[in-house]
Amino acid sequence: MSRFMIAAALILLVVSCAPPPDIAPDISAVLATVGQARITGVEVQRMMAGMDRPELSRSQLQQEAIEQLIAQELLYQEARRREIEVAENEISGHLDLLRQEFLSRDALEEAKRENGLDDEKLRQQVHRKLTIARLLDEEVYAKTAIGDAEMVKTPRQVHELYIYRKVYPGAPRAKRQEAWRKMQEALDRLKAGADFARVAEDYSQSGLAKYGGDAGFITLNPNSQVCKALFALGEGQISEIIETHWGLFILQAQEIRPEMMRVYAELSPKLKRIVLQQRMQKRLDEFVEELRRNTDVQIVS
Repeated sequence: MSRFMIAAALILLVVSCAPPPDIAPDISAVLATVGQARITGVEVQRMMAGMDRPELSRSQLQQEAIEQLIAQELLYQEARRREIEVAENEISGHLDLLRQEFLSRDALEEAKRENGLDDEKLRQQVHRKLTIARLLDEEVYAKTAIGDAEMVKTPRQVHELYIYRKVYPGAPRAKRQEAWRKMQEALDRLKAGADFARVAEDYSQSGLAKYGGDAGFITLNPNSQVCKALFALGEGQISEIIETHWGLFILQAQEIRPEMMRVYAELSPKLKRIVLQQRMQKRLDEFVEELRRNTDVQIVS
């Protein structure tokens, strides 16, 4: 995991599509304060637009966005207190990368207009995020190194197989009924003893269907409805049909590996990244909580 990724996980780039009106907070309202800084409805709206959390209600999503913005502001204020600087060429480089992510200049300009940004405001946002990333380099990345000989706890892992049908909650009724009919057929075959991989090949619309829906070993993502359902299964157990914002799923926990203590050097590259990421996240949470204890933070009810 790169040093900047830990910052990116916390701080979402502001150039994104606005959320639908039914989930947008009052953009003029002050929803929280961090010291003398104010977090407004428009900032919360932008944060919500970039959050992939379909399992949350509108109020829960707004509260999560406020908490992320509070953390971001706490980090930025600490970076300013330490007089952390970011070079202009570094800002320009990240602006260039941002431009490359859009298919055309017109697409970027449209995104900026939707978010009330001009070139200078966008530069300020990038400067702010790079400043926080530099702070996280010092306080998170540099303080979470793991030695090769160190004993570490590897997380519980589940070997996931899944069947997926793409249908959104707002899709026409006939399309939703057809998706449910296909998934019920698949589930009936599984309950009758059919091989999961074969059924996935026949019914799943995932890119992994040709591999029997095999997603490999994964670790728990507590923000994922599907992942939480998978980790609630026993070894070999098959779920019922799970409806999400993205479609319908049937899961199987083919094999479960419990938590265990292992030498870090003996881990696979994937497990090393997971263990390091978990340690970095723990350090980040502790650091933000420490800053919060020493700052007057108020959430407007």
